[in-house]
Amino acid sequence: SVLGVARDVTDRREGERALRDRESRLRLLTAQLPAILWTTDAQLRFTSSMGAGLAALGLQPGQVVGMRIGDFLKDEDADTVVQAHRRALAGEHEAYDNTVAGHAYRCRIEPLRDERGQIVGCIGVALDITELKRAEEELRRLNAALEVRVGERTAELARTLSALRESEAMFRAVMEQMPDGLY
Repeated sequence: SVLGVARDVTDRREGERALRDRESRLRLLTAQLPAILWTTDAQLRFTSSMGAGLAALGLQPGQVVGMRIGDFLKDEDADTVVQAHRRALAGEHEAYDNTVAGHAYRCRIEPLRDERGQIVGCIGVALDITELKRAEEELRRLNAALEVRVGERTAELARTLSALRESEAMFRAVMEQMPDGLY
């Protein structure tokens, strides 16, 4: 006698396929997102880096994995960034602006927690705001130029008003000098 066991694995296969589809979409999203995403461990070594924003820095996804943040930055802002990550390791949420390789970034750092809720590192996102900064600077420059022009125009109008008042005063003086029936 033969005993057979049959199981319907259709639901499991569909669930696995749905999971693969979600993972694929998530990978595409993070790869094409015009930002930089990263994680660090508790010693502030990169454990991941991804996002289309890496290209602006000449980096590939994962290229900095294993490097310490301070060693990667190597500039005057490195201490600010390291301190922000240390505060995230202490449970704080951090936001700051930073410039790397001529690109301005708005950064957000959060504690990275494991499945038990313990902080095991940091997770960060940096949006390239270089064009925004350039536009803000251009706006400041244009506002300053406009203020100069407004000042010049105001001075010109003040001179014109003064000249008109002088002309009016001269006209009144001439009119007062004229005999009554001539005007």
